[in-house]
Amino acid sequence: MSDSKENIVLAMPARINGKLVPVTGEPVSVSSTIAEQLREAGAIKQQEQKQRSLSDLKVDELKTIAAAKGIEGADGMKKADLVKAIEELEASE
Repeated sequence: MSDSKENIVLAMPARINGKLVPVTGEPVSVSSTIAEQLREAGAIKQQEQKQRSLSDLKVDELKTIAAAKGIEGADGMKKADLVKAIEELEASE
């Protein structure tokens, strides 16, 4: 059975899969199981601040994310293509 992914925003540094992840204010993709454990520990930011989905971001923000993830040709992509490329990359991680 595969564990689905969730994007969470950390409220405090947390050790995820053996790696210490700092608080950045940016969403972090984790398995649902890990997300639930972090929720129970109080390590996830309250949902009062609506977590933005990729489609809510501006093109420049998407290009920055794509470049950070190593997606080639991001500078020339349209918004829908950027969203699709980032989502596909995150799904394969």
